[in-house]
Formats: sequence, C-alpha cells, structure tokens
Amino acid sequence: MKIIPFFISLVSVTNILAAESCTLDGNVKTCIDGAKKSISKYFEKNKKNSSEEFFLDSRLIKQNFYTIEGEQISSITYEYKNDSVFYKTVFNTQNNHIQSKVLIKRIGSQEIILKEFGFDKRTHVLESIDTILDDIIVERKVISPDGEDFNYKFIYDDKRIIGFDVFNNNDVKIGDYIQNKIGEVTGGPVDATVKIAVIDSGFDHNHEDIQDHILINSNESFNKIDNDGDGFTDNVLGVHFDGDSDIKFMNPFSGFLPRTGGTSSQKAGIYGIPFETIKAKGTTGPITSHGTHVSSIALKGLKSASLLAFAGDFGESKYLDMISKKLQNSEVDFVNMSFSFPHQSLGLVDRKTYRSLQNMFLNNPDVVFFVAAGNDGRFLNGSRDCMYPACYAYPNVITIGATTDSEWRSDENYEMADFSNYSSNYVDFFAPGTKVEAALLGDMKIRHSGTSMASPMALNMAAHLKEQNPNMSALEIVELMKEQSIKKNIIESKFGVIRPLPTVLR
Repeated sequence: MKIIPFFISLVSVTNILAAESCTLDGNVKTCIDGAKKSISKYFEKNKKNSSEEFFLDSRLIKQNFYTIEGEQISSITYEYKNDSVFYKTVFNTQNNHIQSKVLIKRIGSQEIILKEFGFDKRTHVLESIDTILDDIIVERKVISPDGEDFNYKFIYDDKRIIGFDVFNNNDVKIGDYIQNKIGEVTGGPVDATVKIAVIDSGFDHNHEDIQDHILINSNESFNKIDNDGDGFTDNVLGVHFDGDSDIKFMNPFSGFLPRTGGTSSQKAGIYGIPFETIKAKGTTGPITSHGTHVSSIALKGLKSASLLAFAGDFGESKYLDMISKKLQNSEVDFVNMSFSFPHQSLGLVDRKTYRSLQNMFLNNPDVVFFVAAGNDGRFLNGSRDCMYPACYAYPNVITIGATTDSEWRSDENYEMADFSNYSSNYVDFFAPGTKVEAALLGDMKIRHSGTSMASPMALNMAAHLKEQNPNMSALEIVELMKEQSIKKNIIESKFGVIRPLPTVLR
C-alpha cells in the first residue's frame, strides 16, 4: 500500500522538474510536459480558445470545444475513460453552469448513453444520476444534500414505468410504489366525521399518510361494471381519468381487498385506482407526486377523516362534470384544488373546462373548495392576469396564498412568500406554504413550496375544526376562520392569515 503514494510523489517531482515546452504555429499552440501534451486552437478574431485537446502517454483524455455568440460563451467537454467510453458535458463558461452531462459508449459510429446526470434548474446542483439500458432509464441515484442518498429501481409495463423500489446506499429497501396493485389498504371510515376530496395529479394509496384515509368504495369491484351507477367503472379506491386514453396496462389491476373481486382488465380511459403517472425521462431528483404531497398535508393529524381521490386529466370538462356529480352524492365537506388555469381569453384551455368548474361550484353549494392562489408573485386584479379557479367569486370558493413558513406560528409573525399571488379582492386567506414537509411517492417524505401546499394547510385547519365540531357545516367553519383570522398590513388578502383555533368551539 505504501508503494503507490511513493510512486505518485516521484511522478509529481518529475513533473515539477520537467520544463514545459510550447510551440505556436498560426492559431495552434502545442505544449509538451513529459508524458502530457496539450493542443490549443484559437479564434482568429479575438484570439480566444476555440478548442483544447489533452493527452497522457499519447492517449486522448479530454477535449474542450468553445462557441461564442455575442457575450455568451458556451462549451462542450469530452472526458475519455477509455477509447470508447467518455463523458460529454455541456455548460456555459461565463457562469460555469452545467447544462447537461452524459456518459456515452461508442460502438462503431453509434453512440449509446449509459448514464445521464440531472441538475437542478435553479441552483444547478447535481440532483440525480440515471442509469440507462436499451434506451430506457432502469435506475436513478438521487443525490440528497440534506440527508442520505437513495436509489430507484424502476418497474416497467412494456416501455412505461408503472412503479419502483427504493433502496438506501446499503441496498436496504426503504420504499416502493406500484400503479396497478392495491396492496393492503385499510381505507378511511365510511362514516367519517369529515369527508375530504382532492382533485390532483395522482396518489400513493399505500403511503402511510394516506392508506388509513382513502375511501374504499364498497359498492364497486374490479368487474368492468359501473355497479353503483356513478359514471365511474371499477372505482374501488378513487379514480384516475385518462382523457387521451394513451395509458395502457399489459398486466391487469389486482389487489387484496375482500370486495375487489379479483383483477380488472381495464386498458384505458377510467381506472379504479387513483394512481400517479411516473415520469423519469426529462426529470431530475426524486420521483414526486403532487397529489400525494397535497393529500398528506390535508389529512395531517385527522382522526376521523376519509379521502375521496380524483386523479388524472382534471383539465377535461367531462371529468370535472363527473366529479361534480360524484360530490353531490358523497356528502363531502371540503375539496382541495391545488391547480390553476390561465384566463380563458388567452385560449390555452378549452372554454368548456371553465364552465364545468363553475358548474361544480354552483351544483355543490354546501361544499367548500380550497384553491391555490398561484405562484407568480403578482397581484390578482381581475384582468387577464387572473388565474382560475383562484379568481372565481363564489362563496364556497376559498383562495389561499402562501406565507414563508412551513408550519403555523405561535408568535403570528407571518410574512408573505415572494412567489405567492395576492389580492384583497380575490385571495381570502394566507397559510404556511414554504418548504412544507409531507408525503413523497414511495412511502417517503419531501419538502415542497407553493400555494399548492398552503391550500391543503388551510383545508386541514378547517377539517380539524369540523372533526371536533361535527354539528357545524363546512361554510360555518369558514365563517369562523374569517372572524378569527390574523390581519396583517404586509399581507394583502381579504381576511389575513388563518389563525389556528381551539378545536372545540360549539
């Protein structure tokens, strides 16, 4: 073991003693330093580097290629592990931000990507490393700056990811998720004191924060029949609506609930498990689930609460109409909508979607809808800058902005988060919405920021009040929250910041 460092030190001494010899031939500079050699080429106009090549013992080990557009200088770097395997890194020289990095294997004229490195778009810090086989991502290593790194091993159905197992650095399994299996879900109480619905991207129905609350539909089973006539086929644990019918399962749904009736041969359209779609390609870091995180916040600490979960393409008017009908027959108290559509005059969303949203609010007048104010950091003035449903002026639509906190404060020294939209006309309350810790897909935890987190924080407070005061209606709970809210001049809203209240009031 001692021979190796001694050998390295001899090489170091040799390099120090050896004099670097450089020659310049036009715009090409060649330098030789013992076993090392470098060749630099320069642009004729500004004499800046256009390329660099570095050799060791006559073997090419690194290349840099530069391009200049005005003041912007970008470069591509190749670092060779051997003659056929190399790293390719693209970055901006001026601010030294890496834009992309891959490990490539060259076979003849073909270049095959073996690994892809993912960087945070805001901080430019390395977040993850994907391992790629036959052009699909089979594993992802997540680099955690605040904790232990972990690794995803993805499960495929044909060429679509439907789940994963998660392992720590000691290869011990710490989490998992699968779309088409129910697992052993306890389910929420049918006679729950407070009933919550969440309309979002998808849900980890087996997450410890959700599995004891998600409502099991005892009138349905996986038999390809709409047994209860609610418009949804086989909706045992909720609904995933695939508006484009582009999601296919080669393997059918299955589960262990006594009433599920075995497996389902559902292939596309409406599914009876509100699963989360999994996107690895084009993403970095942990595999997130907006709906799972939101639901975890909404359900936190509740003892007698059930969750009605609606996942999938909630921008489809048909789906919104079906949800509205389901809500009318489900005695739901509160609904969370942590999403926004732009002003309809922009033409980015079908006008039918806006009408369906409005009809949902009108047809469910006793249900309170908590909605996110949006994360543009701007004043909502009712013009084309408005977001929807945040700017709808219905008495049962409660719009929530975000403070800089992750939890409720005892000192009430709240400040508005820079990213939060605000308005004394359209934003009703503010609630904590910065780095809020809640569920991550795969039975883990993560922190997220946004009015998407503030909205379920507000709902959760209302749900606690309802749970302890079951004789109060959802609308009465909101009126009480308005009366007791914290008024602050630095936070522009109708009623201020929600004040955590004593639970037993009437």
